[in-house]
Amino acid sequence: MLNRETQYAIRTLIALSESNGEYVSTRALAEQLNIPYFFLSKILQKLVRRGLVDSRKGLGGGVRLRHSPEEITGLMVLEAVDDTEFLESCVLGFPQCNDQNPCPYHHEWGPIRSRIQELFATHTLAELRGLQESG
Repeated sequence: MLNRETQYAIRTLIALSESNGEYVSTRALAEQLNIPYFFLSKILQKLVRRGLVDSRKGLGGGVRLRHSPEEITGLMVLEAVDDTEFLESCVLGFPQCNDQNPCPYHHEWGPIRSRIQELFATHTLAELRGLQESG
């Protein structure tokens, strides 16, 4: 369900959460996580713009988390790097679909969409980190 960019963003944030607030170079992250450097750079730019990551140039620079892993939710990551329109619109993409003019899936998709949004909003990076450590 999540695109590769979002998956990489989550993996990157988990790695940064393990760096104890130290700056980590983008090149080191790319190598550690086996993510193409330029692709990771674009992801990190989005995470910086959304305030999830700090960046610093120069010697000893790199990126680090701006918030604790307990404060960063999956929804925050989704909103930073992915199109979350699917959480707000018709599952079939019909612009005219609404409560007054529903598509065949409208009334069933609404609760599912709400539950997906709730799941991403209530689980944190700290929980994901714990899952990765146990796996």
